[in-house]
Amino acid sequence: MILKQKLEGFYSCHAKAQEGCAEYWVKVLPLRGAVNSNVDSIKRGLLEEGYSDAEIEVAREQLHQLNQQQGWY
Repeated sequence: MILKQKLEGFYSCHAKAQEGCAEYWVKVLPLRGAVNSNVDSIKRGLLEEGYSDAEIEVAREQLHQLNQQQGWY
């Protein structure tokens, strides 16, 4: 049920992109959280490819530093 609501919300918002959907998602899912979520989602695959946990965390921090330098947060 929760997943269904999230998907409906996403697609409903996606269909109304011209009505400011991007601003909505920026407020709902801050960029820092999005970076963490994305890194977390690919972490298992990176570990399986031979990257160490430390290397992945360094990359995560580098992404955060880059975003800060760009003024995104």
